[in-house]
Amino acid sequence: MATESTKDAVIVVPEGQTAPTIVETGSGTTASFTAPVSGATTEVTGDVVVTGATVTNSTFSFTQSGKVDFTNTLKSSKVLATSGSDSVVFSDGKSVKNKVKLGDGADSVVFGTKTKNTQVKLGKDNAADVVNIENRKDVKNLKLKNFGRQDTLIVGGKEFSYNDLQDRNFKNITIKFD
Repeated sequence: MATESTKDAVIVVPEGQTAPTIVETGSGTTASFTAPVSGATTEVTGDVVVTGATVTNSTFSFTQSGKVDFTNTLKSSKVLATSGSDSVVFSDGKSVKNKVKLGDGADSVVFGTKTKNTQVKLGKDNAADVVNIENRKDVKNLKLKNFGRQDTLIVGGKEFSYNDLQDRNFKNITIKFD
């Protein structure tokens, strides 16, 4: 196994696979995968940008408040934000068959890229979570679970509250209320 540690993350890549190239800046860490990786684990403790080749069957866990921006394709993986205010951004590449589980705190998820068969489970807390879908046409089969009264959905720049969504259906977006 190869382990890369920075002030913002600890990334473990299974033996025989290429570890990412790491660049630390004053505002966070960039992990650039030069080859596809499967089965990696990452503990996020700050701000991380994941870029490069496709990452599959991997887990990204927040151990402190932070942000992960996926500018690559993330597939069949888990993003676990258990406490604090965390941010998950899919800004390039694709999000395919991923599970995002938000915990306590005011968290946000941004889909600025193509998304297919992805599930977001909002925390069962009283904090205001935000799910932002920049372009509804890029979303196929997105499931939002535990959407509470304090949470907000933004679709194409238009904001929807819990009450706004009670009688509203979106093609390719399923909302389960808490």
